[in-house]
Amino acid sequence: MRLLYAVAWPGQGLYTRDPIKASGDLKGLKMRTYSPLTSRLAELLGSSGVQVQVSDVPQMFATGAMNAMVTSSATGTATKAWEFVKNYTKTNAWNPKNVVVVNQRAFNGLPKSVQDGLLKAAAAAEPRGWEMSKAREKEGDETLAKNGVTVTEASPELKGALSKIGDQMAAEWEKSAGADGQAILKAYKAK
Repeated sequence: MRLLYAVAWPGQGLYTRDPIKASGDLKGLKMRTYSPLTSRLAELLGSSGVQVQVSDVPQMFATGAMNAMVTSSATGTATKAWEFVKNYTKTNAWNPKNVVVVNQRAFNGLPKSVQDGLLKAAAAAEPRGWEMSKAREKEGDETLAKNGVTVTEASPELKGALSKIGDQMAAEWEKSAGADGQAILKAYKAK
């Protein structure tokens, strides 16, 4: 595989009915999760993780099956989060990325002019995609606010708690990933 480019989604934040100032404010909440990592995050925050697909978010909030979620402002606007919560705490705890790859053998089989054109298009797409992601986040934040959701930055206390949880989750992953995973994490931290 050959990486052509990567673009991040808008940053992830916390949607809740009540304002969140510290990690303890999330204790006991039923939080939407969508992956093993977000389930672990909920657990470490003292919340109960509820595996929910985006299309089911409104129903899960309406029935009380969940009362918090971790996702981006883009997903919050897509699900009309303002119908269920009044607070969005921007944590930018992570930025999931989409990557575009090509099979290396297939790429090598292309004429040089086509390879060059593909690489040039990928080089142009990546910065454009990052700018589009930033614009989508800004638009999402504004739409949430326009619909009555209080959009705030995470408090230093919450940021600190999330950072510690991130360190713990990275250590858990490193331990389970073996030598290859440890080498990847070491290279990542060196950058």
